[in-house]
Amino acid sequence: MRGYCLSLKNATITWYFPVLFSLIAGCATSVKPATYREFPLSVRPGSLLGPFHGNVRDADSKYAVKDALVLVTWDVSREGRSVRTIERTTTTDVNGAYSIPMLRVSPSLSRGGELSSVRIVVFHPDFQPYSSITQPFPEFVRRQGEGTVLLQGSSAGLVQSEFLQLDNLVLLKKIAAGHQANRHVLPVLGVAAVQNRILEEYYRASNEMNGRSTWVLEAGKLLMPEHVQEILEREDVPLLVREETRPDLSGHSFVFEMDRTVITVRAASMLGSMVEARLAAMLADVEEKHRVALGDEYDADMWMFTHRGMRYGISGLPHDGLILLIGCSEDACRPRTLRRMMRTAVSRKREIFFSEATSDGSLHFTHAFCPQDVALRVGDAVELGRIFSHPVLHKLIQDVYSLPLGIYEPLAIPQADQLRVMLDELSAVLGVRPDERFRIRGIGLLIDGGLQRLGAVDGRNTTTPADEAARVRMLFHAAAAATTPSLRAHLLANALFRLGRWVVEPDPTMGPRSRLDAFLRSLTVAADDASPQGRLFFEDAKGLRRALSLDGIAPLQLPAGGKLILSWPAGRLLSLPWPVNPELRDLYPERLLNREP
Repeated sequence: MRGYCLSLKNATITWYFPVLFSLIAGCATSVKPATYREFPLSVRPGSLLGPFHGNVRDADSKYAVKDALVLVTWDVSREGRSVRTIERTTTTDVNGAYSIPMLRVSPSLSRGGELSSVRIVVFHPDFQPYSSITQPFPEFVRRQGEGTVLLQGSSAGLVQSEFLQLDNLVLLKKIAAGHQANRHVLPVLGVAAVQNRILEEYYRASNEMNGRSTWVLEAGKLLMPEHVQEILEREDVPLLVREETRPDLSGHSFVFEMDRTVITVRAASMLGSMVEARLAAMLADVEEKHRVALGDEYDADMWMFTHRGMRYGISGLPHDGLILLIGCSEDACRPRTLRRMMRTAVSRKREIFFSEATSDGSLHFTHAFCPQDVALRVGDAVELGRIFSHPVLHKLIQDVYSLPLGIYEPLAIPQADQLRVMLDELSAVLGVRPDERFRIRGIGLLIDGGLQRLGAVDGRNTTTPADEAARVRMLFHAAAAATTPSLRAHLLANALFRLGRWVVEPDPTMGPRSRLDAFLRSLTVAADDASPQGRLFFEDAKGLRRALSLDGIAPLQLPAGGKLILSWPAGRLLSLPWPVNPELRDLYPERLLNREP
């Protein structure tokens, strides 16, 4: 040994035994087992070290995609914390092929850590991007009354395969008119090599958000009246009654009017890693319950119990981020009948979707799912991006903090030392890192906050005070009162990171989408005590803000072209143009209108 790692030139040998050779050569770095296969016809696992070979094609035409950027990111961790990111890039040739050589690690390169994960991103400006950890999540979208349109993934006869170390097939879908830009930027959020090339997409995504409303979970197709009628062997058709619907909860009932037999169906959406804990909390107060196997072809079992004349069955589906609850009148449903209902519901879980009202109609998005061979923390990272793409939050950041790109605005955090330390501890494969100018987009801070709280990197359970929501709200108000744009960005960055943490806090009553909705209502909806106690700030054309006093009777002498920021103790934040906009006159404080020039 000469104190350094030997360079092995025979590539055909090195990718068969990468770990063995690295140990022989004296490298101190350990390598986690890969979760993907080596090549299509092999059952042997691949290696995080590489090499990586593949082919990039147009999903529709099957032609090779030339000059696509291929970026590989390795994450080195020590004691569960990220300590180094290693990147290699290449471009595809005329045949669409790419090749990334094996990573040769050394103590100086790895800082004595463990090579824990790897991600491959493929980007071409004319196509939707590919990511080796997010591509398993296909998304379909359709407008009300239209057929299904594939947003990301496959075409007949040639489907997106699993990620493989060698002979990997990457299918890129052309960016078509009407494509949701948000689905374009999320897979490559934080990938520095492509950020400048998709700047226009961030502007498009921002404009799309302004025409959207919040998502509502729809599970009405989970069990249909004909399913219930057949399972119960009834001749009469039940009446469908739609009940509570929230961003993460959907419920409906079937009622047979002849004898008032009732069947209730509930679906709750959440992050995959939350399912088991949430299910355990729901069952904690049930004294008598027993577990029922649904069958080998189903990826879940069912817990059955009775309560107040109803027989209930409940199943948790971690890789789908769902808990399904079915109840039936005890005298009408035997255990095997309820089991059959749950089997039908689980087999139809892909019928659950989100409905979203837009400025030009209604959109339906399929509920995300995480394949069984993909870690739940990967699914959580992907789903957090969807959760935080919230139009109310986007509009709030645009208006109150004067950031035109809203959640996509890059926030500079050069002085936020504590925040930067926490961001540096996140895995580069799952988290979003600041760029070389210490800037990070708002949605990236939200995702990172959620990942940090979930313990997706080090597995530790951090604790958050019960009044954390009040602290987060205080940070939003402090950012609104900041005198300069730089201080405003600093405080807002901390507020968004803490909001991301708070939203994914374990909550027995609601999921992360409902928690986010409730928090945003506290910042945007007027409370009963809002009018007399609000603070008032004026922002000039340069973005500088100062507090205003409404005491006195003299007319306010403020330059035109500015804006007013109103802040109430109950939590509400409001931005209004100056001079007074007649169409919004009812929103201005009466004391201010009395001093209008």
